Amino acid sequence: MISRLQSFALLALFAAVALPALAEVPRADRRMAQVGSPAKPASASARPTAAKSPSRQPGEESKAAGTTGKVSEAVSLAFAREHHPELAQLLDTLRGMDRRHFDDALRDLSRDVERLMRMRDREPDRYPLSLELWKLESRIRLEVARYSTTGNDDFQTRLKPLIDQRREARVKLLQLDRSKAVERLSRIDEQLTLLQSEPDKQTVHEISLLRKSVAAKARPRTAPSRKPAADQTKTGTSPPH
Repeated sequence: MISRLQSFALLALFAAVALPALAEVPRADRRMAQVGSPAKPASASARPTAAKSPSRQPGEESKAAGTTGKVSEAVSLAFAREHHPELAQLLDTLRGMDRRHFDDALRDLSRDVERLMRMRDREPDRYPLSLELWKLESRIRLEVARYSTTGNDDFQTRLKPLIDQRREARVKLLQLDRSKAVERLSRIDEQLTLLQSEPDKQTVHEISLLRKSVAAKARPRTAPSRKPAADQTKTGTSPPH
């Protein structure tokens, strides 16, 4: 059981530590497009560093996040309580101890929650695996923060199964993307076959359709039939005798 001071240190590191992006791997089709492209050497300036936040008065970050963020603090914290309770507990501890670091951690969490919610609505087949990746990555980051603070000897023992599970989830997500890419290529092949078979016959058919379309637009519209003139009695005049 860690103390409140350790909780504060863990969350402060958790908010600032630079680790790979959360819960997402390149799609199979994007990875295929990148094959053969020359790799760019990493420059010294490209090394990940913890971003320094400008000095702000207490509460300014949370006020800005509340007016510009799409995911509210309550929604983000509820998400953490459901999917990573330890993170939610540490966030609650940090909120009353260091508002700036709390805001930094909450901003990152809200960004991930927004992305996952958007994926749940637009790509429901990818959502379960992406959520599982987020949970694993969040736990890994917390273990790294804990090790940086306490230097626990069981760091590798605690971290290895998480990394193994994350790799398996990434493999499953890429397999899903690959199967969807194969289906898309199959549909493209069908369209190519259709367009390339009997091109002269297809041309004649399209010309015929265009002629019919032009003829239909050029055909004069028939005026709606007029109803018989209104009874003259309604106009106040009587028929001639």
